Amino acid sequence: MHLECVVRASANAVIASHSHQLGMGKHIIKDKRKDMALQAKHELQLDTVQEQGFVAFLKSLPEKPGSTLRIFDRTDYYTVHGADAVFVAKEVFKTTGVVKYIGGNKKVESLVLSQMNFEAFARELLLVRQYRIEVYSNKGGSKSNDWSISCKASPGNLSQFEDILFGNMEMATSGGVMGIKVTSEENQLYVGVAQVDPILRTFTVCQFPDTDQLFNLESVLVQLGPKECLVPAGEQAAFGNKLGQVLDRSGVLVAEKKKSEFNNKDIVQDLNRLLKAKKGEKSNSATLDEMEKSVAMCALSSCIKYLELLSNEDNFGQFRLSTFDLNLYMKLDAPAVRALNLLSAAGEASKNQSVLGLLNRCRTAQGQRLLAQWIKQPLMDLNKIEERLNVVEAMLSDSNLRQMLYDDQLRKVPDFQRLAKKFQRKRATLQDCYRVYQALDKIPCLLETLEKYDGKHNELLTQTFAGPIKELLHDFTKFQEMVETTVDLEQVQNHEFLIRSDFDDSLTELRSRMESLEESIRGELTRAGRDLGLEPGKTIKLESSSQLGYFFRVTRKEEKALRNNKKYHTIDTNKNGVRFHSTAVKQFNQEYVQARDDYNQQQKSVVAEVIAIAAGYVEPMCIINDVLAQLDVLVAFSIVSNSAPVPYTRPKIFPKGEGILRLHEVRHPCLEMQDDVAFIPNDTLFEKDMFGIVRNVLFSSGHSCYHLSWEADPDAQPSQYFSLFWDEAWWNHLAVETKRYAASRYAPATWVPVTVKEMKAFIVFKSTLDARLGKARVGSLYGDGPLGT
Repeated sequence: MHLECVVRASANAVIASHSHQLGMGKHIIKDKRKDMALQAKHELQLDTVQEQGFVAFLKSLPEKPGSTLRIFDRTDYYTVHGADAVFVAKEVFKTTGVVKYIGGNKKVESLVLSQMNFEAFARELLLVRQYRIEVYSNKGGSKSNDWSISCKASPGNLSQFEDILFGNMEMATSGGVMGIKVTSEENQLYVGVAQVDPILRTFTVCQFPDTDQLFNLESVLVQLGPKECLVPAGEQAAFGNKLGQVLDRSGVLVAEKKKSEFNNKDIVQDLNRLLKAKKGEKSNSATLDEMEKSVAMCALSSCIKYLELLSNEDNFGQFRLSTFDLNLYMKLDAPAVRALNLLSAAGEASKNQSVLGLLNRCRTAQGQRLLAQWIKQPLMDLNKIEERLNVVEAMLSDSNLRQMLYDDQLRKVPDFQRLAKKFQRKRATLQDCYRVYQALDKIPCLLETLEKYDGKHNELLTQTFAGPIKELLHDFTKFQEMVETTVDLEQVQNHEFLIRSDFDDSLTELRSRMESLEESIRGELTRAGRDLGLEPGKTIKLESSSQLGYFFRVTRKEEKALRNNKKYHTIDTNKNGVRFHSTAVKQFNQEYVQARDDYNQQQKSVVAEVIAIAAGYVEPMCIINDVLAQLDVLVAFSIVSNSAPVPYTRPKIFPKGEGILRLHEVRHPCLEMQDDVAFIPNDTLFEKDMFGIVRNVLFSSGHSCYHLSWEADPDAQPSQYFSLFWDEAWWNHLAVETKRYAASRYAPATWVPVTVKEMKAFIVFKSTLDARLGKARVGSLYGDGPLGT
């Protein structure tokens, strides 16, 4: 009794300590259709009156775009109707034979989806096809038709479907919704953008001047990677239809909203509710620097309305606002991303067909997300680039460090960001608390591995990774103590997440009852083995699940021992064998399940308090998530470099403005990973104030389609022009672009003199030009490329 009091007092002290400190803590989805259970309920159980009422309701709904599916939740299953039913039948069941009709003379197609089929298809619709989903629920019971939208999702707004989409999977994708507003003042276009990620709970705004071609906007779309864009109604066709063209090239889902929704008159009070204030302060968004970006605030207002953030109080005080600096990263447009094969395309057969797929050797979901972000946002800060290169060099120089991190320790890191969001949204469970605890228990080994490194970049690894991780582990000390003193770690081995029984007298009594029943059930295993002539623990096993409690299992091979034996009753048969129980086990099991339910009910208040305390560690969870994501990506870089067919070379990088570009035997990394492909590496030399020849090479001579070969004339004089060797298609386009040369002046396939200024303009601005030789896109290959530096 004395020991129980001490343990209880210790646990209560930990909770009290945490209560005082609460809040102080510092893909690509593959097609799952093959795995779906393709068994639909083929009949919707409605009487004639119900059918007619429901069909009338369907007819009353407003018209919708084809990329939006309406799904009706009928508690145990889901239904789709009309054109949606035909679409789902073809995509899920691969036949329209499962489609039924309701409504009598007013026939309407109808199809039933099981819970499993609904969840699998929802993942594909939202994450792969970029569709929208609206789920309707009936508020008035089965005999009424009081249907209304209970939840909805779009590629940029997955928050209401997060549990369905990701479940126990890690969240390897993110994006959000972007609002775009373009204005014109004194013949100058200004673009305001705002991106909202409802899962990560972030607001990102940016405002900038742009040309009538909207090049800066296209770069922002590439770098932020939204899944969905909101624009004022009618504006896609404005500005010479340039906005519509840019959005189309970017491949995002576009939604036109009323112009009145792009109004920032209420933005201050909206942000005061939604933004997370500093500790001890009240949120006053009117003083924020971002408020000066009035056009971006209009775009942000449209996103807040579209996502209905103010309708859910759980969003209040949870968002963070930041400014995206367009000048921090190299500009990339959508054609450049495609031509360089930077990002993975849907349906790619090999991961080596894109730079993202090639470099993605990450062990964690947060590492995969960060890698995609880094590829879309190439750094221009020399010091930061060198820092990343130094870390990769450290990993390459110490094979033990590299392999320990990659093969063992990073594998054990969960998606801290997703776990943090579950605590933040008050959807976490005791199991989530244990997952965080378990991960923290593994991190000291990772820290020890980092601290053993004694190479020349030791200080960098300490400052970037080892130091921050050590501080964060210290911050989590009381969290770990709380879990150890409140959670029954022994029962975790049985996949049960319970509060320790010595925490409460009632729990102690219930635990004693459950242990007594477990002992009786184990005795029945011995009896069953004797009755059936099977060896307990080997040919007959005692197992349990949260749904069934305890049961026996034998393989299909041993199933014959059960036949005609009236003492034992089969529960079900599957590929893992036959599950069954005896009358005694069934009785003991019912008592055990009841005791377990009573235990869960008794521990509810303690569980709620533990989870509330754990929610105070959301911020350090996010910080350790970011640190480990960076480590994961840089370790992945070292793994890719070390295993490359031709060794990667560390570049020597000069400060901006030096005007030196010297590349020796360069090649696209995806090209060398292709089997049975021979290629000729290319050399490039450009120096400030240097003049020479720019030459395109016939691809039949063995040069890569990924790279046009550039040749500088070492004997060229400064007075010389650049020259281009054009075929007819290129030449005609140049004549139109420069407006200087008549098409008749120079014959095709001859050297044409152009100035440096003209050459820059041609490469940068004509990114959509298709060369007939190899169909390479000139500007797409270089963006602000060699001649633009």
